[in-house]
Amino acid sequence: MSDEERKVKKGQKRILVFFIFIAVLIFLNPFSISLYINNYYLNHFEKSLNSIPIPSNTRVVKLSSSVGLNSAYKFGEEASNGDHCDFLAFKVLETSLSEKEVTEFYKNRSVKAAKGNGIVQIVIKDFKEASNGNNSFRIQVYDPDHSAMLDIRCG
Repeated sequence: MSDEERKVKKGQKRILVFFIFIAVLIFLNPFSISLYINNYYLNHFEKSLNSIPIPSNTRVVKLSSSVGLNSAYKFGEEASNGDHCDFLAFKVLETSLSEKEVTEFYKNRSVKAAKGNGIVQIVIKDFKEASNGNNSFRIQVYDPDHSAMLDIRCG
């Protein structure tokens, strides 16, 4: 191998090491770590809601969750400001049951709080008649005011 080929290989190795260093730096910065931690909690919060059974003659239309500052604001909840994270998970369901039957089914049901400290009650929202003659509604759990931990979505 000639000197010129060695210089090229050495330069390629330096570039590779530089890009690996940058990738590790990006992955391990405090902002990224906070995102991963809060996503972990959000994932478990959503799974807790999803583990709650649904009534008979009911189907899940959508399952979603979000974490961020005032994440529930877009769902009609009271909004607040500050350096904190709000965790929200919800399911949109469609059923042939009445609002009274659905309310009775979910009465006193709760899930573990997003970060494991306590429980959060399930709330029924937006009960209305769907286009196919069934009823649609949303069950949601909302756990506000957790530490943002440098999560840029939260403050």
